[in-house]
Amino acid sequence: MKNSTRFLLIFSALFFVTATAGQAVANPGIYDWPDAEVPVLVRTSNGVIFLSKDKKPTRAYSWKASNIGEGFDSLYAVDLNKNGRVELVGAGKPVFFLDSKSNPMWQLEKGCKQTMLGSFISSNNLDIACNDGKTLKVYTYDGQFAWELNAGKRIEDCRVGDHSGDLKPDFECKFAGSKSWVRVDSSGKVLVASVDSPEIEAGGAVDGALEPVDPKLLSGEEGVDLNLDGNADQVLNVDGNNLLIGSKASDKPVKSVKLDGKAVSALVKDLDLDGKNEIVVLTNKSIFVMDAQGEDVQKFSASTRKYKRKPLAKFESVYSNYFADNDKAADAVRAQQDALSKCYAKRVKSSQFAGIGRLILKVSVDHDGKLKGVETVHSGINDKKIVACAQSALKKAKYPKAESEDALGTINVNMEYTFWDE
Repeated sequence: MKNSTRFLLIFSALFFVTATAGQAVANPGIYDWPDAEVPVLVRTSNGVIFLSKDKKPTRAYSWKASNIGEGFDSLYAVDLNKNGRVELVGAGKPVFFLDSKSNPMWQLEKGCKQTMLGSFISSNNLDIACNDGKTLKVYTYDGQFAWELNAGKRIEDCRVGDHSGDLKPDFECKFAGSKSWVRVDSSGKVLVASVDSPEIEAGGAVDGALEPVDPKLLSGEEGVDLNLDGNADQVLNVDGNNLLIGSKASDKPVKSVKLDGKAVSALVKDLDLDGKNEIVVLTNKSIFVMDAQGEDVQKFSASTRKYKRKPLAKFESVYSNYFADNDKAADAVRAQQDALSKCYAKRVKSSQFAGIGRLILKVSVDHDGKLKGVETVHSGINDKKIVACAQSALKKAKYPKAESEDALGTINVNMEYTFWDE
């Protein structure tokens, strides 16, 4: 068998794979997230929560995570396009991608039974392969569809690795209810239509993936530099539902902080970059944030379902040209603010990973005041439903006449879409 290279397999919980050993469990933990605006990622039992530099939750996401296989997970923190910034990938329904600032990049809303990451399209990126049980589809790291394999039979599971020795990942996919496998290269070309057994090993991981903070930090044996004096001579320990803050020089704790359960993970970090460390502690119920002395304790829910999403759709600018009354034309667009906000709120409510970003549309109107079209000039939102919703709202407005019969009146609409969680 040949070892797999530069790939990541995330198996769906809907399949049983004999080469693996049981279902992976999503263990709660804390990540030292490498972004100044959102310096902490907390993985809880039902989702992920990002903390802002203001030391409070700013984004909370939940999804139907799925994964089987020893050593595999349904959540990975990886640098998809090798730009030095870490993105978050979640497998299940949906399969989602968040950028380093916790913003949704794109999603496969229907999810995948099996999700794989590897350099399928470019050696400079980690691309995405989705086995939905019927087909194998491959997308670029930023969500562009690349190719699809329809084998004519249901696909049970796939393996990924460099079988041909060309330093590119190949696929071996097993047909459901059969012992037969099909072998495909990274471009979708069928290499062997049917083999009796796979030659690519199951399992694997992406080099350099960000891992959660080691729970040993709470053992009382790992030194930490709480006061940022350059000496890791303080320790954190747990006694029942109490967090103990002490020093290596003494067995007696300096401070005991009462929690609502046993601490399962902790992080020491200067969250707001004021030159002073904070301590973030996770229990099964809550996220605690406190100063390095165990004072000024703040408590937040560790359940993503407790947070309420606040969507915002706002005009950055509205410019109208070639109308008999340009101000009236711009006002016609601004009058749709409520409709634009409502349709965005509806989309955000239906999808945890609805897109955010800038959207620029151009409205064209003729000399009779008749709408001739709403064109997308630029979209930083990788969400077709939001774009379609905005276009639909602007089509319902009543516009004044264009100034000339020979030229259309135009309105450039610049909007910003975002949301946060409280």
